[in-house]
Amino acid sequence: MAAYCGLIAGGQLPTWALFCHAKLTAGKPGMAPAPLAAIGEGIVLLAPVDNGEEVSGLLIANRTAAGSDVEVTFGDQRVVVSVPSFPESVLAREGVTLAVVRGSRKGPGKARTRTPRKRGTGPS
Repeated sequence: MAAYCGLIAGGQLPTWALFCHAKLTAGKPGMAPAPLAAIGEGIVLLAPVDNGEEVSGLLIANRTAAGSDVEVTFGDQRVVVSVPSFPESVLAREGVTLAVVRGSRKGPGKARTRTPRKRGTGPS
C-alpha cells in the first residue's frame, strides 16, 4: 500500500507498526493518497477519508489504544477519534470507521491525547 510505504520513506511509521510490513508492501505500488495517514499514540489510520463525523481507512493499532479516545493528526487537522476495543496485541484491519469525538479542523486543537473509556463501549 502506497500510504504505508510513504510513511516508511518519510520516517513517520512507528516501529511497532512494522509487524504488517510484508503484507502491506507485497502488492503493486500505487499512487500515495494525501494525507498518507492519521497518526496518534498507538494508532495509524492509513489513507484516511474524513467525512466530518467519522474517519475511515486501514487501521493499524496496538493494544494501548484499544477502547480509548486517541488524538490523531493528519494534514492540518487534529481530531480525537474513538478506537474500538480489540483483543489482539496489534491489529491491522481494512475498512475501519472511527467516530470523531472532538477536534480542530484547522491546526492544533486542545484535545487530550488519550481519554480511556470503559472497554466494550465504543464502535466495533
